[in-house]
Amino acid sequence: MSYPSHKPTAKLRAEVEAYATVGVPHKMIAALINTSDNTLLKHYARELEVGKAKATAQVAKTLFQLATVGKNLGAMIFWLKAQAGWREVQTIEFDDKSEQSDRERSARDYIIARLTRRVEETAVSVINEEDAAKRLQ
Repeated sequence: MSYPSHKPTAKLRAEVEAYATVGVPHKMIAALINTSDNTLLKHYARELEVGKAKATAQVAKTLFQLATVGKNLGAMIFWLKAQAGWREVQTIEFDDKSEQSDRERSARDYIIARLTRRVEETAVSVINEEDAAKRLQ
């Protein structure tokens, strides 16, 4: 599709920034102002960037307000993870095997036995494939 020669105006710049602020995808913004994606990026890169930054800042401001009033646990946790470096860590330690129950030991032994069998089966399969390949040569 051929587009007419494009000349940015202050009104179009304001429109592009407004669309970008509310999250309209670039392809749709280009269609709304009747230009190509490439022309949009060429003439309105700054407006697209500023619009997105304004939207991000507004969401961050709202999230911060939700987190700091102390009534939105999800917002507080997100803020601490994203901004304070907090993270969730789950550590399971067995210092003394005597603390493990018979059921835990039995489950561990079962898993180890299954894994050992699987490794042995895989090794035998690889050896058999190598032998077959040698016979074909």
